[in-house]
Amino acid sequence: MDLTQQPATETQLNYLRQHGVEPGHVLSRAEAVELIRNLGAHGAAGAGAAQLETPFPLRQAVARAMSALASASPASLDQCQRDLERAKKEREGFWLDTCKGTTLMANCTQLVHDLYRRKGCLFCVPVSRQAQDVLNALDGAHPSWDRDHPEIFYQTLELNFPELRHP
Repeated sequence: MDLTQQPATETQLNYLRQHGVEPGHVLSRAEAVELIRNLGAHGAAGAGAAQLETPFPLRQAVARAMSALASASPASLDQCQRDLERAKKEREGFWLDTCKGTTLMANCTQLVHDLYRRKGCLFCVPVSRQAQDVLNALDGAHPSWDRDHPEIFYQTLELNFPELRHP
């Protein structure tokens, strides 16, 4: 029998609760172990990397790439297009990671874990198109939503894609 697929132990769950983690679904032992590891590793993992305080810089990177593309010379057009696609994918990946279990996250920052713990754990991972639809709608409605109120990503996700909410 594979114990890692068994439900998390009460000791694991108590430890996670003491550290503010309240997942919206039943955790496996493996998921709980990964969450506990990540709770202890944030100080070391973030030591050399810039940590985002809000997801707003990711939006700013997309805006800069769009601006560069709009004023690009024919010689730099392809590179500017690639830069824009990379910035969009990075931003999208950030938001998708906030809905993934810790064993699946590509972006292991404190902010991603905090958003996952507070809201993202309540949802299945959206597909790329769904995430982009939410980002586009919010960007059009409120220029700095991801700086001032990042939690509205999840409200908008639930309104537009209620099937993604864990039962």
